[in-house]
Amino acid sequence: MGSFYLISGDDDFAIKNAAHEAAVKSCGCELEQAQDLEIINGDADDSSEQSVVNIMTALLNSLRTPPFLTPQKTIWLRHFAYFDLIQSGDAKKILSKITAEFLDFLKPGLPAEITLIIDGPGIDQRKTFFKTCQKTDAEIQFFKKERLEDKNKKGYGKSLSDTIQTACNKIGKKIDYRAVEYLISTIGNDTGRIINEIGKLDSFTGERDSITIDDCRNICSRTPEALNYEFGGALLERDVEQGLKLVDTLIEQMRSSGGGGAIELALVLSAARSFQELVKVRCAAAELGIKGYVNKGFFESVRKEDYPGNYLAGLHPFRAYKLCQTAFDFPGEKLAEIMEAILTANRKLVSGAGDPRLILEQMVIEICQG
Repeated sequence: MGSFYLISGDDDFAIKNAAHEAAVKSCGCELEQAQDLEIINGDADDSSEQSVVNIMTALLNSLRTPPFLTPQKTIWLRHFAYFDLIQSGDAKKILSKITAEFLDFLKPGLPAEITLIIDGPGIDQRKTFFKTCQKTDAEIQFFKKERLEDKNKKGYGKSLSDTIQTACNKIGKKIDYRAVEYLISTIGNDTGRIINEIGKLDSFTGERDSITIDDCRNICSRTPEALNYEFGGALLERDVEQGLKLVDTLIEQMRSSGGGGAIELALVLSAARSFQELVKVRCAAAELGIKGYVNKGFFESVRKEDYPGNYLAGLHPFRAYKLCQTAFDFPGEKLAEIMEAILTANRKLVSGAGDPRLILEQMVIEICQG
């Protein structure tokens, strides 16, 4: 029986990358040198049903044609953009017919000399098309972007972290967990940008075998997200000079690009999230019996199964240790004062009571002093 790779999801960059790797693996060489590869373009100039029929017809004809000049044949339906149409119950008769013929061809299994690769976003796992492909023992890969609205939920960043670690493994470098966290926080769910930044970090670090958070700060794109992340870190470190500098940089960057006043509120939100996390850390620490500083190895023995719902128990041990250190640097009374300062700044910005830059600078000074 031949091989069948079905690759989909909503992360376009990851889908295309995985499909390319599958094609190289099947051909055993770079694609420019492959003699047994037939590529069918899955994205027509228009999205009419006739164009999709033409693509599916070309695929079926290729599957029915035995290899010529080589013993094996790899067929790649590349970046297919019309899963919504072939899965639709409203598809015209001719498209439904050619799709049914394709699925019927798959059911007994592909001929041993054929490898089929189909990639593209939008496969619905509830539909007949997917279920039929699944029954053929296809090697199925789904790449789903993590939703930004889930950023504060436990487990967010796992697939992004895996992507970063895999990219670093390919270039033979280790990456500090804080650098991973920095990239996730500043880039979000854009896999393409993550891979590009890893490439820049590879060049920047040269012969060094590790990537640190300082490397990321030095070379990665200074996006508003990156600066926002640094702003929260500056406040936690009580670095008033850096905090004020970032306020100035972010406001100027936003205004030069034609943005409105939302950046000021975003900075307040960033500050609020940073210190709300410390409050969660203090609560979680109390549940674990922690009343102050702990040694580095304390969290190695803390299992999240023993403390379901505990914020610290679900984190990497070293991150949990560092967060505890930071949280206990701020006495409870000081945390209350900081949250009040953040709330006051938010009220003033929303009501328009004062110059936004001065309001933010005052907030930074109140948080960092004492």
